[in-house]
This record gives sequence, structure tokens and C-alpha cells, in this order.
Amino acid sequence: MPLDVIITTDRIRRDPVGRDLVQHLQRSAGRLRIDDAVLYYDFPTYADYETVVHKPDSLLLSRRYGVIAVHIVRAGDALEPLDESLGQFCSILIGRLLKSRILRADRSHLTFGVLPLLLIPGGAIDAGDGAESEIATSFESLDEILQQQQLAAPLPENAFAEARSVIEGAKALTRPQKRVVDNPDALPFAAALARLELEIANFDQQQRRAAIVTLLGPQRIRGLAGSGKTVILAMKAAHLHLTQPDHNILVTFYTRSLRASLTNLITRFYRHYRDEDPDWNRIHIRHGWGGAKTPGVYADACRRHDKVPLNLMSAKRAAGNSEPFDFACRTLLQEVEIAPDYHHVLIDEGQDFATGFYELCYALAIGERDDKSIIWAARFS
Repeated sequence: MPLDVIITTDRIRRDPVGRDLVQHLQRSAGRLRIDDAVLYYDFPTYADYETVVHKPDSLLLSRRYGVIAVHIVRAGDALEPLDESLGQFCSILIGRLLKSRILRADRSHLTFGVLPLLLIPGGAIDAGDGAESEIATSFESLDEILQQQQLAAPLPENAFAEARSVIEGAKALTRPQKRVVDNPDALPFAAALARLELEIANFDQQQRRAAIVTLLGPQRIRGLAGSGKTVILAMKAAHLHLTQPDHNILVTFYTRSLRASLTNLITRFYRHYRDEDPDWNRIHIRHGWGGAKTPGVYADACRRHDKVPLNLMSAKRAAGNSEPFDFACRTLLQEVEIAPDYHHVLIDEGQDFATGFYELCYALAIGERDDKSIIWAARFS
């Protein structure tokens, strides 16, 4: 099994040392015995009580070494604030991991270490004696430090999965208690259900990966009804807001009752990384249509462009044989030039929207043609 590498943002394109670090660990995975580990790039991000954000360049979670948080020190960087920030990040992460009984050795200690490590390529900066983090000046010295962290016994699979769940944010959701079947032969249906729940739990890991990875351009999320598409979309919205707090994010949906669920999910995921509510001036959760007094993607766009939004009855009368909402969106697009307003547009229940609504969302998204961040979730037809 190769090292699982999760690149969460495109910053790696502008980070040659970060790319070299990822490639080094991939090449050395067998020798270092981290071929069953997971390596995150540019993730996760935590905020302290003063709302200051802390994040490593890379984070390695290994069954043999525990957690290694790496910050790359680049030319011109001041060492002391980087060291302090990395230490603060590790303290916050430890606090979150300690909430899990599976991961605790006692009330105040984990069963594994969380190590802050500053990578100073070529020793370009004199670390002196004041740094609290470990210091590596080359990939070779990084390997040596890594091996010094080897645990007395590898983390059990359930503890590794639990730590990964905490890091990736899934612990923000309430999870059912694991089903235990003492006698699978006597209870074949219960055993089959337990295996199915395990498969679903494993699929959750893939869902989380989809949620925390930010791709350039459009992205589609497909799945069966009830497979977690809304959860992925909410995680993605929270992650985008956390990492790009100055960006405007639109989250839209077809079923009006979904608004409360989306608001709750986004809030819970965001609070997992930052102990405060999202900035709802930056995240707009909007019904696709809206109304005269109700916010909505179409209704808001009409009001911003000094147009009176059509309601269902008036749209039906004017649309003829066309689908009313499709007609309403296309009419607005024909009458005005829509001003882009959102850096990211996330569409839930995408299978229920007509083409005209997608064209409206495309016009509302900021960016060039193939770089617009539009993510839509739709069930299999």
C-alpha cells in the first residue's frame, strides 16, 4: 500500500520545497515504513482563542511514528514566530485528540506523540538554541528525527482510523456506536449488516478526502440518494471558508427544508477547526429560486440588478411549454449582464435544477471560463 498523500490546495504549485518533501516521503515510504501512513499538504488549519490561524505545511500521521507536523522555513522567514505558531498548532491538535478515549493513555496524555518539526533546507537560517520544535536541515536529518519517534508498538488500526477521523473533521458528526456481533455464524444477517456498516465507514474516509481537497475549476460529486453528498458539500464549504476567509461562498439547494441542515452541518464542521461560528456575511446559504421576501439565488440576482423576480405563477404563465424556473433564469440572463459575486458556488440536489439555473450560477461565479469554482452534487439518475 503506498503512502496516502492528500494535497488539499494548489499552493504546492508555488512551493518547490513542499513538492520535494512530498516526493521524498513517497520515495522513502518503504524504507521509513510509512507506506500505511497518510500525508497531508496544507492541512489542517486551527485557530486559537485569539482567532489567530495556525497551520503546518505538511502533516504526517503514521501508525509507527504518531503525528509529525512540518513547517518549512524559507529564506527571509523569522524563525521565532514560525516555531511558536507550529507549537500552538500542535497544542490545539493534542487537545482535540485527547477528547477521544481510544487515543488517550491517561487523562492528559496520548498513546503517541505529536511532534512539531521545522525544516530548514541547507541550514539557510541559524536556528540557535531557542526553538522548541525539532530542527531538520535536510531530508536525511528529517528521516533520522522521524525514526527517533518510533513508538514501542504500532498504533492499532482502530486508533489510527480514529486519529485520522479527528484530523479530517469527521468527529464533528455524531457517529453511531460500532455494531458488535459475538457469534457471526448464529446471526448471519447481523454479521452482514456489521460488514456493510464497516464498508460505509471506510467510504466515509473517501468522502472526507473529497471534501478537504480543493480543485481548480468545476467539480462534480455523484452518489446514490443518502450517500452523503450534502455532508461532503457542507464540509467543503466549511473548509473553503476556513482557508479563504475573504472569499464569498454560495451554497444553494432545491428543497427548501434543506437550509437548516446545511446551516447546521457547515457550522459544526467549521467549529471543529475554529471555536466560533462561520461569517455568514461570507457564506450565503440560498434556496435556488427564493421569493419576493425570501433570499434565493435567482431572487437575489434579480434584486441586485434592479429586476422584479418572477414568482411561480407568473413564470408559469410566461413560460408556455418551458419549465418555469428555467424560463425565469434564462429571461434574467437575457435582460441583464450578471455581475460575478461569488468565489465559490456549491450546488446541492443538482439533478433537480434546469440548465438555466446552472448558467445563472456560472455567471455569478468569479473567474475565467475554466477556472470558476463551481461544485455540484447530484444523485445518480
